[in-house]
Amino acid sequence: MMINKQNGRTIFRATSAAITFVVVALTLVCSSVTTAFAQSKNLVYVESNISGANGTCTVNCNSVIGYSNDGAGNLTPLPGSPYMTGGAGVAWIPPASDASVDSDQQLIVNPAASLLFAVNAHSNTVAAFGINSDGSLTAASGSPFASGGQEPVSLGLKVESGGKYLMTVLNKNSDPTQNGGSPNYTNFDVSSSGVMSMIAGSTYNLPSGLSPGQVLMRPTGKFWYGIEFMNNDVATYTYSGSYSNATNTLVSSSIPPVTTPAALGAVFHPSRQAFYVGLVAANQVAVYSVNTTTGAASFYTSVSINGAGQPVATTPCWLAVNAKGTTLYVADTPTSIVSVFDITNAHNPKLLQNLVVSGAGALPTNMALDTTGNFLYVVDRKSTLHVINVQSNGTLSETLAPVALPTPSGTTPMGLAVVSLP
Repeated sequence: MMINKQNGRTIFRATSAAITFVVVALTLVCSSVTTAFAQSKNLVYVESNISGANGTCTVNCNSVIGYSNDGAGNLTPLPGSPYMTGGAGVAWIPPASDASVDSDQQLIVNPAASLLFAVNAHSNTVAAFGINSDGSLTAASGSPFASGGQEPVSLGLKVESGGKYLMTVLNKNSDPTQNGGSPNYTNFDVSSSGVMSMIAGSTYNLPSGLSPGQVLMRPTGKFWYGIEFMNNDVATYTYSGSYSNATNTLVSSSIPPVTTPAALGAVFHPSRQAFYVGLVAANQVAVYSVNTTTGAASFYTSVSINGAGQPVATTPCWLAVNAKGTTLYVADTPTSIVSVFDITNAHNPKLLQNLVVSGAGALPTNMALDTTGNFLYVVDRKSTLHVINVQSNGTLSETLAPVALPTPSGTTPMGLAVVSLP
């Protein structure tokens, strides 16, 4: 831009015709820059979790719903959306089966934003898609793939050499319509095109009834963390062997030192060796520090999600952190609240706000910040998607009406992913 301006000044000293030429040229340059920014795609995907168990569908039920954000928070469906996953979601029949949908990372995208994966929790499969240049999805060859257990609900992806990936699938084993089995973590070798191959002997079984909720994994490194809901446990695991034959080994486990913590949602700090965990039954968010040598996660402290003069929150469930690592967001499903914490000091969160999201009896769950950081997406179990404005200090303001998701009555959507494409 500066070179153009310098050239412009030189030409301005010449004739009026030259001046006209420069003005037109600069206008075209500015127009092309504006067009380039306008063509940048800010996308969000939600898993419908349509289940055959609620009577609406029996075979190809589940789907991924895709939207484009116009920059002002207004969402437009992507071409061809929704995209069928080739399976069925899991039913939520409250209150007895609430554990069946208490999980996170049902929908994930690879770091290159070329692949998207979605669980079919009732069909015990994982769907894989290629992400096209317009944001639409195309199913990978052979998709969906058997998950290696009952009720896959959370996916972790690790980058390997040669454009390949190592995926760990958490099979929760809490589907009220399936019997037998036990929860487990199973590993997959994933090709650059999204084809998943189960690694023989990689399944790590857990005792029945633990109902784990999340695989917390960075794209690099050999350690990852299991958020094991009904075991009140945060477990550290590591991989043994190369990515093509990787098995899982338990390193350590940590039960937060509070009464009935019931660990559920978790999220990494983007730049510090720390992560945050919702303690559902303790009204607190735990801070965990990570040993850089052993990978072991250790409880550091916990903070209340309530503050004086704020709406009362009770059950911290799902979490999200902004890319700068300055703000933590916590969804409290029963009270319709999203709490906002200042995490400038990563190990000492400070409550800034408790926002009651719009809609009578809203049930906020999965959350993600859009790729610009200007909006917080919040999935509502009442089949809507909230698009909430993020202020400069990280606090929230909901000015846009929630978007109704195209799902049948009785569906509980779960799973959220964001993508930015040029």
